[in-house]
Amino acid sequence: MKASPIVGAGLGTSAPALAIPLIRDAAPHVEKLRACGAYPVRESRRWGVDRSSLYKVMNGYYRRSRPFISGEADFNSGLNFFFSNETDYPSAIDSIHGAGGASIGVGRNVPISYAAWQNAAHAYVIDKKFMIPMGFVPVYGSLLCMARSRAEMVSLMTGRPVDRHADCSEDSPERVCERAISRPFDPGFAGAVVSTLAGVVAGNSNMLRTSKVKVVLREWRSKLERTFSQRKRWEIEEDCPASVLTNRDAQGRGGVLSSELAFRQERELFLQGRITGVAQDMIIGGLDAIASDMRARGLALGAIYISNVEDVLLFNYLFDEKRVAERDMPARVQNYYDLYRGLAGLADAKDALIISAKKRKVTSVDVVARYVRRSIPLELDVDSATSAAKDFYRMRVDVALLKRLPLAERIDRLEKSIMSGPRFDAGMAVARSMFEGIPMDRSSIGRRLREEFGRLGLSRQAWWNEMFLSNLEELGVVV
Repeated sequence: MKASPIVGAGLGTSAPALAIPLIRDAAPHVEKLRACGAYPVRESRRWGVDRSSLYKVMNGYYRRSRPFISGEADFNSGLNFFFSNETDYPSAIDSIHGAGGASIGVGRNVPISYAAWQNAAHAYVIDKKFMIPMGFVPVYGSLLCMARSRAEMVSLMTGRPVDRHADCSEDSPERVCERAISRPFDPGFAGAVVSTLAGVVAGNSNMLRTSKVKVVLREWRSKLERTFSQRKRWEIEEDCPASVLTNRDAQGRGGVLSSELAFRQERELFLQGRITGVAQDMIIGGLDAIASDMRARGLALGAIYISNVEDVLLFNYLFDEKRVAERDMPARVQNYYDLYRGLAGLADAKDALIISAKKRKVTSVDVVARYVRRSIPLELDVDSATSAAKDFYRMRVDVALLKRLPLAERIDRLEKSIMSGPRFDAGMAVARSMFEGIPMDRSSIGRRLREEFGRLGLSRQAWWNEMFLSNLEELGVVV
């Protein structure tokens, strides 16, 4: 089959020609968009794409993404366009800012924001729910392409046309949203936006009818219009759409509405063809497929965002075994092992970073190779490696929970969670360090552990000592 250039790929790559129909025309509604002034009539040198350009950009996205549709994807996942509920994601931006390389992320808008701030050469948005990479992401990208500013993006999402000549570049995210939402609702304008977005999605999927997509988009727009209008909700509910998109760190770096720079960076990912959707399970083949494409593009990993995948796997598959049928446990354990094997396969770049979230509220950043070594001994067989990973993960969870206990209970509980068995002097020293918040020297505590293991006749292999010390380092107990 003859290879044809990917539309807007921007990387000089080619892909097999695919029989993808052109997006169905929304001509009756486009004139309303033009009349309202929020739909860019022509492609400018810097901002704005006309209708033809929009369709080319989004067809390019689908062409790049179709080879990554796997039989493991959840094709029954509901079609919705709600944003991520992660709230602490801006705290990781400083670590990945300008890192370059390839970006991989699971979920909805958060991986796109991370890829933009990373200045990723190419971004992969992966999710086993088919409708996220094949529904949400192209709608989100279309909104970015159709708008030329944050105010226009809010306008398109809420059905309230704004003055295209108003300068909101220096406004705070809250002010941008308030000014846009203060405009009167225009049903003709809102209908035109919905029809155009529905054409983007339904025109590239034989699984969806335009009418069905329109219904879901109208419901989504109505919810957005209500939540953007209720400023008090932003201060109460951190995961409401307006708050999620405006979240930012101390330097003002965050979601798409946090600044005009954030908006432009995310927009360019789509206009320059630097983003691909992956409708696969990250654990079952998804990371391997991405690694293969990265090699073909000559890219090394810059950063990967796994959200709370690790938590879900461990709590559902390992800790809460009553929820998993005994016959399913081998597959669950294998999945957990394969997650880290896949991550290890991506860690060719020495400084590649991994971003993980714990229960939506706490985001952490680490080097991928170190993260994998600390989490699981891949040199062991699957069952042994997973058993060790479970023990160390439990230790990390226990220590986090211990910080919430009354002071009188901490020392005893800390020792038990760190060392099972006899009362180790080294273990007590570690417990005191956690209790008092005074870090210990890594080499010193490592030497004491080896001495006590020998004195008590206990056998601990080198990998166990290294994992134990690495986890203490992550917890801030040793330096």
